Amino acid sequence: MENASMANRLKWTLAAALTGVAGLGLIGGCDMNRRARTVPLSGVEETASLSSAPLAVDIENRSGTVVVRVDPTAKQPAVMARPADGRAIRKDDKPWAAAELAAQDEHRVLRVVAGGGDTQELMTPIIVTVVVPSCDGVRVKNAGGPVTLEGVGGAISVSNTDLGGKTARIAVETRRDLTLPVSLVSTGGDVSCLAGHGTAGKVTLTATNGHPEIRVRSATRFGASQSTAEGWTGTFGSSDNPITLTTDHGNAILELR
Repeated sequence: MENASMANRLKWTLAAALTGVAGLGLIGGCDMNRRARTVPLSGVEETASLSSAPLAVDIENRSGTVVVRVDPTAKQPAVMARPADGRAIRKDDKPWAAAELAAQDEHRVLRVVAGGGDTQELMTPIIVTVVVPSCDGVRVKNAGGPVTLEGVGGAISVSNTDLGGKTARIAVETRRDLTLPVSLVSTGGDVSCLAGHGTAGKVTLTATNGHPEIRVRSATRFGASQSTAEGWTGTFGSSDNPITLTTDHGNAILELR
């Protein structure tokens, strides 16, 4: 996706998602089920002509855990969801997840929304697992649990909020070179990114109550850099592409293979 408009194209609020995928219903189908359920995916036929187009992933989970995993052997995107506490999902329960595959500017976007409960006290944490054959851009908004991204590329934006003392860890692990904007922000938990050696940009690591750490095999790729008690800034290559890792409570770690 184009760098300048990536963030705008991947904005997908919970209210908009409820309107756009309301027809998919709750993840409950039978009376109850304690296992993860495959979430029905709409828009597959409508986007069939773009099957070879780049795919971006956009997830909003009100409370719980998010995992995005790239599996090149997968034929279609798949979304699974289940309550984090192992409770059974009943047909009339509030917790739910819904997903759609949409065409946008000759690209495809997999949009997923999850979570239930009208107040923080009533929220049921949901574990959302997404498996895609490829990923060229991802946005995740989550609270009260870890976010893990494996094998992704393109522009990456993750916002994770600690909830009720539950960690908001963010971990990105990919062999791809990250040359588009990366923003990983947590209010409580370690933030780490392991990426390809060709990753380039202006790096800012901020760990207000932790330690910033940069790990790279060759120091020759560094441009100007500066360390402080709470952060580290520097550049890889000649790119001004922003790469930002921020946590209020935890360590911020960037490692290049």
